[in-house]
Amino acid sequence: MIYRQGLKLLVLLGILLIPACVSNPPKPFSSEPIPSEAIGEITEIADRPVSIRLVQTNQDIVANLGKVIKLEEPVRTQGDALAQITLKTGVVIRMQGDTLVTINADNKIDLAKGKILVWVPANTTAQIKVSGAIASVKNATVYINSAQNLQIIGLQGTTEVLPVNAPINAIDASTTSNTPKLLVLKAGQNLLISQDGKYSPPKTLTTEDLKTQFKQIKLLSGFNSRLGSQEIISTNLKIPISPTDFVIPPNRPTPPKPSPVYYQEPYYPVEKTTQTRRSPATSPPTPVEVTNKAPQEIPPAPVQSPMEPEVVPNDTPPQPTQPEETEPSN
Repeated sequence: MIYRQGLKLLVLLGILLIPACVSNPPKPFSSEPIPSEAIGEITEIADRPVSIRLVQTNQDIVANLGKVIKLEEPVRTQGDALAQITLKTGVVIRMQGDTLVTINADNKIDLAKGKILVWVPANTTAQIKVSGAIASVKNATVYINSAQNLQIIGLQGTTEVLPVNAPINAIDASTTSNTPKLLVLKAGQNLLISQDGKYSPPKTLTTEDLKTQFKQIKLLSGFNSRLGSQEIISTNLKIPISPTDFVIPPNRPTPPKPSPVYYQEPYYPVEKTTQTRRSPATSPPTPVEVTNKAPQEIPPAPVQSPMEPEVVPNDTPPQPTQPEETEPSN
Protein backbone atom coordinates (compact mmCIF):
# COMPACT_ATOMS: atom_id res chain seq x y z
CA MET A 1 0.00 0.00 0.00
CA ILE A 2 2.77 2.40 0.91
CA TYR A 3 4.62 1.42 -2.24
CA ARG A 4 1.64 2.33 -4.41
CA GLN A 5 1.23 5.72 -2.78
CA GLY A 6 4.92 6.53 -3.31
CA LEU A 7 4.66 5.57 -6.96
CA LYS A 8 1.67 7.88 -7.42
CA LEU A 9 3.62 10.76 -5.89
CA LEU A 10 6.51 10.21 -8.28
CA VAL A 11 4.15 10.22 -11.26
CA LEU A 12 2.51 13.45 -10.13
CA LEU A 13 5.91 15.08 -9.60
CA GLY A 14 6.99 14.10 -13.09
CA ILE A 15 3.83 15.58 -14.59
CA LEU A 16 4.49 18.86 -12.81
CA LEU A 17 8.14 19.08 -13.96
CA ILE A 18 7.53 18.37 -17.65
CA PRO A 19 5.85 21.76 -18.45
CA ALA A 20 8.64 23.61 -16.67
CA CYS A 21 11.24 21.94 -18.85
CA VAL A 22 9.27 22.64 -22.02
CA SER A 23 8.56 26.30 -21.17
CA ASN A 24 12.24 27.07 -20.45
CA PRO A 25 14.23 25.54 -23.31
CA PRO A 26 17.99 26.22 -23.42
CA LYS A 27 18.87 29.51 -25.10
CA PRO A 28 20.63 29.22 -28.45
CA PHE A 29 24.08 30.71 -29.01
CA SER A 30 23.89 34.50 -29.29
CA SER A 31 25.87 36.28 -32.01
CA GLU A 32 25.48 39.69 -30.40
CA PRO A 33 28.80 41.28 -29.36
CA ILE A 34 29.57 41.47 -25.69
CA PRO A 35 30.78 44.74 -24.13
CA SER A 36 34.39 43.55 -23.89
CA GLU A 37 34.60 42.46 -27.54
CA ALA A 38 36.94 44.34 -29.86
CA ILE A 39 35.11 45.99 -32.74
CA GLY A 40 37.93 47.97 -34.36
CA GLU A 41 41.23 49.74 -33.88
CA ILE A 42 42.91 53.09 -34.41
CA THR A 43 44.64 52.86 -37.77
CA GLU A 44 46.08 56.38 -38.06
CA ILE A 45 46.90 59.35 -35.86
CA ALA A 46 47.89 62.47 -37.76
CA ASP A 47 47.86 64.75 -34.71
CA ARG A 48 47.23 64.48 -30.97
CA PRO A 49 45.80 64.30 -28.31
CA VAL A 50 43.66 61.18 -28.77
CA SER A 51 42.22 59.22 -25.83
CA ILE A 52 39.94 56.26 -25.08
CA ARG A 53 37.72 55.82 -22.03
CA LEU A 54 37.84 52.20 -20.88
CA VAL A 55 34.45 50.69 -20.12
CA GLN A 56 35.60 48.45 -17.29
CA THR A 57 37.57 51.07 -15.34
CA ASN A 58 35.94 54.27 -16.65
CA GLN A 59 39.40 55.80 -17.02
CA ASP A 60 40.82 57.76 -19.95
CA ILE A 61 44.01 56.41 -21.50
CA VAL A 62 46.20 57.77 -24.28
CA ALA A 63 45.35 56.13 -27.59
CA ASN A 64 48.22 55.04 -29.81
CA LEU A 65 48.32 53.66 -33.31
CA GLY A 66 47.01 50.10 -33.34
CA LYS A 67 45.05 50.49 -30.09
CA VAL A 68 42.07 48.12 -30.03
CA ILE A 69 38.66 49.72 -29.48
CA LYS A 70 35.99 47.72 -27.70
CA LEU A 71 32.24 48.01 -27.80
CA GLU A 72 30.81 51.22 -26.27
CA GLU A 73 34.25 52.70 -25.50
CA PRO A 74 34.18 56.47 -26.18
CA VAL A 75 37.01 57.83 -28.33
CA ARG A 76 37.94 61.50 -27.95
CA THR A 77 40.10 63.90 -29.94
CA GLN A 78 40.99 67.40 -28.76
CA GLY A 79 42.63 70.52 -30.11
CA ASP A 80 43.94 69.95 -33.63
CA ALA A 81 43.93 66.18 -33.30
CA LEU A 82 43.23 63.91 -36.27
CA ALA A 83 42.48 60.21 -35.80
CA GLN A 84 41.14 57.38 -37.91
CA ILE A 85 39.22 54.32 -36.67
CA THR A 86 38.71 51.23 -38.81
CA LEU A 87 36.00 48.79 -37.74
CA LYS A 88 36.08 45.06 -38.39
CA THR A 89 33.21 45.53 -40.84
CA GLY A 90 35.36 47.83 -43.00
CA VAL A 91 33.70 51.08 -41.94
CA VAL A 92 36.20 53.94 -41.54
CA ILE A 93 35.60 56.83 -39.13
CA ARG A 94 37.78 59.94 -39.18
CA MET A 95 37.71 62.45 -36.32
CA GLN A 96 38.96 66.03 -36.13
CA GLY A 97 39.26 68.61 -33.36
CA ASP A 98 37.14 68.42 -30.23
CA THR A 99 35.16 65.29 -31.09
CA LEU A 100 33.61 62.48 -29.04
CA VAL A 101 32.46 59.25 -30.71
CA THR A 102 31.04 56.02 -29.25
CA ILE A 103 30.70 52.88 -31.38
CA ASN A 104 27.91 50.44 -30.63
CA ALA A 105 26.90 47.11 -32.14
CA ASP A 106 25.81 46.77 -35.79
CA ASN A 107 27.90 49.74 -36.99
CA LYS A 108 25.88 52.21 -34.94
CA ILE A 109 27.93 55.35 -34.34
CA ASP A 110 26.97 57.89 -31.70
CA LEU A 111 28.42 61.36 -32.34
CA ALA A 112 28.15 63.38 -29.13
CA LYS A 113 30.02 66.38 -30.55
CA GLY A 114 32.57 67.36 -33.13
CA LYS A 115 33.40 66.60 -36.76
CA ILE A 116 33.56 63.18 -38.36
CA LEU A 117 33.85 61.74 -41.85
CA VAL A 118 32.48 58.22 -42.33
CA TRP A 119 33.11 55.91 -45.28
CA VAL A 120 30.90 52.82 -45.56
CA PRO A 121 32.01 50.27 -48.18
CA ALA A 122 29.68 48.31 -50.44
CA ASN A 123 27.35 45.70 -48.93
CA THR A 124 27.69 47.40 -45.53
CA THR A 125 25.32 49.72 -43.69
CA ALA A 126 26.10 52.13 -40.86
CA GLN A 127 23.89 54.37 -38.78
CA ILE A 128 25.11 57.67 -37.36
CA LYS A 129 23.13 59.17 -34.52
CA VAL A 130 23.66 62.83 -33.73
CA SER A 131 21.65 65.41 -31.88
CA GLY A 132 18.91 66.36 -34.31
CA ALA A 133 19.11 63.58 -36.88
CA ILE A 134 19.90 59.97 -37.73
CA ALA A 135 21.88 59.30 -40.92
CA SER A 136 21.79 55.91 -42.66
CA VAL A 137 24.83 55.33 -44.84
CA LYS A 138 25.34 52.46 -47.31
CA ASN A 139 28.16 52.38 -49.85
CA ALA A 140 28.61 56.11 -49.32
CA THR A 141 30.82 58.77 -47.71
CA VAL A 142 29.39 61.52 -45.53
CA TYR A 143 30.72 64.44 -43.46
CA ILE A 144 28.90 65.50 -40.27
CA ASN A 145 29.58 68.52 -38.07
CA SER A 146 27.51 68.76 -34.89
CA ALA A 147 27.94 72.48 -34.44
CA GLN A 148 25.24 74.93 -33.36
CA ASN A 149 23.52 74.13 -36.65
CA LEU A 150 23.95 70.50 -37.63
CA GLN A 151 25.70 70.22 -40.99
CA ILE A 152 25.71 67.10 -43.17
CA ILE A 153 27.51 66.98 -46.54
CA GLY A 154 27.24 64.05 -48.91
CA LEU A 155 30.58 63.28 -50.55
CA GLN A 156 29.96 60.00 -52.35
CA GLY A 157 26.91 57.82 -52.83
CA THR A 158 23.53 58.49 -51.24
CA THR A 159 22.80 59.14 -47.56
CA GLU A 160 19.36 59.06 -45.96
CA VAL A 161 18.82 61.57 -43.14
CA LEU A 162 15.91 61.44 -40.72
CA PRO A 163 15.43 64.60 -38.61
CA VAL A 164 14.40 63.51 -35.12
CA ASN A 165 13.67 66.85 -33.47
CA ALA A 166 11.80 68.42 -36.36
CA PRO A 167 8.53 70.07 -35.33
CA ILE A 168 5.35 69.59 -37.29
CA ASN A 169 5.37 71.42 -40.63
CA ALA A 170 9.06 72.23 -40.34
CA ILE A 171 9.37 72.52 -44.12
CA ASP A 172 5.94 72.76 -45.67
CA ALA A 173 3.19 74.61 -43.80
CA SER A 174 0.53 72.67 -45.70
CA THR A 175 1.78 69.37 -44.29
CA THR A 176 -0.10 68.09 -41.26
CA SER A 177 1.69 64.79 -40.78
CA ASN A 178 3.50 64.17 -37.51
CA THR A 179 5.91 61.73 -39.20
CA PRO A 180 9.37 63.22 -39.87
CA LYS A 181 10.27 63.37 -43.52
CA LEU A 182 13.15 61.20 -44.73
CA LEU A 183 15.65 63.33 -46.65
CA VAL A 184 17.91 61.93 -49.37
CA LEU A 185 21.34 63.53 -49.56
CA LYS A 186 23.38 63.04 -52.73
CA ALA A 187 27.06 63.68 -53.40
CA GLY A 188 27.89 67.37 -53.30
CA GLN A 189 24.75 68.36 -51.37
CA ASN A 190 24.66 70.17 -48.03
CA LEU A 191 21.98 69.87 -45.32
CA LEU A 192 21.63 72.25 -42.36
CA ILE A 193 19.41 71.48 -39.35
CA SER A 194 18.95 74.09 -36.62
CA GLN A 195 18.73 73.35 -32.91
CA ASP A 196 14.95 73.71 -32.93
CA GLY A 197 14.73 71.07 -35.66
CA LYS A 198 14.03 73.35 -38.60
CA TYR A 199 15.82 72.59 -41.85
CA SER A 200 15.78 73.43 -45.53
CA PRO A 201 15.94 71.04 -48.47
CA PRO A 202 19.45 69.80 -49.34
CA LYS A 203 21.42 72.35 -51.35
CA THR A 204 23.96 71.49 -54.01
CA LEU A 205 27.32 73.14 -53.33
CA THR A 206 29.55 74.54 -56.03
CA THR A 207 33.12 73.39 -56.52
CA GLU A 208 34.41 76.59 -54.94
CA ASP A 209 32.12 76.12 -51.94
CA LEU A 210 33.41 72.58 -51.44
CA LYS A 211 37.04 73.68 -51.73
CA THR A 212 36.43 76.45 -49.21
CA GLN A 213 34.72 74.03 -46.82
CA PHE A 214 37.43 71.37 -46.96
CA LYS A 215 40.33 73.80 -46.92
CA GLN A 216 39.82 74.05 -43.15
CA ILE A 217 38.53 70.50 -42.75
CA LYS A 218 41.46 68.07 -42.77
CA LEU A 219 39.37 64.90 -42.82
CA LEU A 220 40.20 64.30 -46.49
CA SER A 221 43.64 65.80 -46.99
CA GLY A 222 45.10 65.54 -43.49
CA PHE A 223 45.75 61.79 -43.44
CA ASN A 224 48.50 59.69 -44.92
CA SER A 225 46.17 56.86 -45.95
CA ARG A 226 43.33 57.21 -48.41
CA LEU A 227 39.74 56.11 -48.24
CA GLY A 228 38.29 53.66 -50.72
CA SER A 229 36.12 56.46 -52.12
CA GLN A 230 38.70 59.22 -52.06
CA GLU A 231 39.60 59.04 -55.75
CA ILE A 232 35.91 59.19 -56.70
CA ILE A 233 35.41 62.22 -54.45
CA SER A 234 38.40 63.98 -55.97
CA THR A 235 37.24 63.26 -59.52
CA ASN A 236 33.57 64.12 -59.10
CA LEU A 237 33.73 66.99 -56.61
CA LYS A 238 37.23 68.34 -57.42
CA ILE A 239 38.23 68.35 -53.74
CA PRO A 240 42.00 68.15 -53.13
CA ILE A 241 43.04 64.93 -51.43
CA SER A 242 46.80 65.43 -51.13
CA PRO A 243 47.95 63.55 -48.02
CA THR A 244 50.18 65.24 -45.49
CA ASP A 245 53.76 64.15 -44.93
CA PHE A 246 53.52 63.89 -41.14
CA VAL A 247 52.22 60.84 -39.27
CA ILE A 248 52.85 59.97 -35.66
CA PRO A 249 54.09 56.42 -35.38
CA PRO A 250 52.73 54.01 -32.76
CA ASN A 251 54.12 53.99 -29.23
CA ARG A 252 57.47 55.43 -30.18
CA PRO A 253 58.91 58.92 -30.79
CA THR A 254 59.13 60.35 -34.25
CA PRO A 255 62.48 59.24 -35.72
CA PRO A 256 64.82 62.02 -36.88
CA LYS A 257 65.41 62.53 -40.55
CA PRO A 258 68.43 60.53 -41.73
CA SER A 259 71.47 62.66 -42.49
CA PRO A 260 73.14 62.26 -45.91
CA VAL A 261 76.02 59.82 -46.03
CA TYR A 262 79.22 60.96 -47.72
CA TYR A 263 82.10 58.68 -48.71
CA GLN A 264 85.42 59.72 -47.25
CA GLU A 265 88.67 58.21 -48.46
CA PRO A 266 91.00 56.86 -45.78
CA TYR A 267 93.75 59.18 -44.65
CA TYR A 268 97.33 58.14 -45.15
CA PRO A 269 100.02 60.41 -43.63
CA VAL A 270 102.64 61.66 -46.09
CA GLU A 271 106.27 61.95 -45.04
CA LYS A 272 107.58 65.45 -45.27
CA THR A 273 110.57 65.91 -47.58
CA THR A 274 112.61 69.02 -48.07
CA GLN A 275 112.53 69.94 -51.69
CA THR A 276 113.45 73.13 -53.36
CA ARG A 277 110.54 74.60 -55.16
CA ARG A 278 111.03 75.70 -58.68
CA SER A 279 109.44 78.71 -60.11
CA PRO A 280 106.75 77.88 -62.64
CA ALA A 281 108.56 80.07 -65.15
CA THR A 282 111.83 78.14 -65.00
CA SER A 283 112.23 75.20 -67.31
CA PRO A 284 113.23 71.82 -65.94
CA PRO A 285 116.96 71.03 -65.98
CA THR A 286 118.41 69.44 -69.10
CA PRO A 287 119.26 65.82 -68.50
CA VAL A 288 122.98 65.01 -68.71
CA GLU A 289 124.01 62.41 -71.20
CA VAL A 290 125.81 59.53 -69.62
CA THR A 291 128.16 57.46 -71.77
CA ASN A 292 129.78 54.20 -70.87
CA LYS A 293 133.47 55.26 -70.71
CA ALA A 294 136.27 52.88 -69.91
CA PRO A 295 137.32 53.10 -66.31
CA GLN A 296 140.61 55.00 -65.81
CA GLU A 297 143.44 53.50 -63.85
CA ILE A 298 143.95 55.12 -60.57
CA PRO A 299 147.67 55.41 -59.66
CA PRO A 300 148.59 53.83 -56.39
CA ALA A 301 149.25 56.11 -53.56
CA PRO A 302 152.98 56.69 -52.80
CA VAL A 303 154.35 54.50 -50.07
CA GLN A 304 156.25 56.43 -47.47
CA SER A 305 159.64 54.93 -46.53
CA PRO A 306 160.13 54.03 -42.91
CA MET A 307 161.91 56.64 -40.89
CA GLU A 308 165.15 55.84 -39.09
CA PRO A 309 164.99 56.09 -35.37
CA GLU A 310 166.59 59.19 -33.97
CA VAL A 311 169.68 58.56 -31.81
CA VAL A 312 169.19 59.94 -28.42
CA PRO A 313 172.49 60.94 -26.65
CA ASN A 314 173.03 58.97 -23.52
CA ASP A 315 174.20 61.74 -21.27
CA THR A 316 174.19 60.67 -17.70
CA PRO A 317 173.43 63.37 -15.33
CA PRO A 318 176.28 64.48 -13.03
CA GLN A 319 176.50 62.57 -9.82
CA PRO A 320 176.80 64.48 -6.62
CA THR A 321 180.32 64.40 -5.08
CA GLN A 322 180.97 63.89 -1.43
CA PRO A 323 183.78 65.64 0.40
CA GLU A 324 186.85 63.67 1.21
CA GLU A 325 187.47 62.72 4.81
CA THR A 326 190.61 64.20 6.38
CA GLU A 327 192.36 62.83 9.30
CA PRO A 328 192.31 64.98 12.31
CA SER A 329 195.59 66.63 13.20
CA ASN A 330 197.31 65.94 16.41
